[in-house]
Amino acid sequence: MKQNLVAIAAMALLLVPPGCGSKEKKTSHPAGITTVVQHSVDISYGDYTTETFYNNGKWFKSIGHFKNGNRFYETYVMRNDTTSIIQTTSFYPSGNLLRTEMRVNNEVTMAQSFHENGQLSVERNVPAGYERAWNEDGKPFFENNDLRTNNRTIYSWYANGQMKELFELSGGERNGKWFEWDSLGNQTRSEMYVNGKRKK
Repeated sequence: MKQNLVAIAAMALLLVPPGCGSKEKKTSHPAGITTVVQHSVDISYGDYTTETFYNNGKWFKSIGHFKNGNRFYETYVMRNDTTSIIQTTSFYPSGNLLRTEMRVNNEVTMAQSFHENGQLSVERNVPAGYERAWNEDGKPFFENNDLRTNNRTIYSWYANGQMKELFELSGGERNGKWFEWDSLGNQTRSEMYVNGKRKK
């Protein structure tokens, strides 16, 4: 869960418009290309450097590096008169993949986040209508198979790998099944909920 929050915080930082760094150096190149180098500090990862590229004043690429020289992120921007597509890939300081994301007109359409061990953490696919998350050991954390309704199935697990709890949420309330098991796999709860209230 900590990695998921880190990924979200990192993406919030990466999508701040260019030009918000603390130290900045601007360089002009032939054919209308301008680069701006910024030195900034991230809450989770410390010092990093960003090189942002503009073509005739329009942002089209940013590349960030950690202090150790490893990539922090790469962002590419494609646009026409009606559509902008922003593709961002970010990394842990170790160099392992942290997140990939595609935004269309500033709305996230597809994204994947990873735990530092390489295990997929969160996968969101808006066109297909689903979002799913996994623990570091690959066990499901939650799944939402219809983003339009924001219905989720939540899972939790014991350290021995036995499922501990499974319940369904809709609109932030329990709706549907709620099952619990002890660490040996014996079921200790089997209930149904409607609009946050237990069905008798």
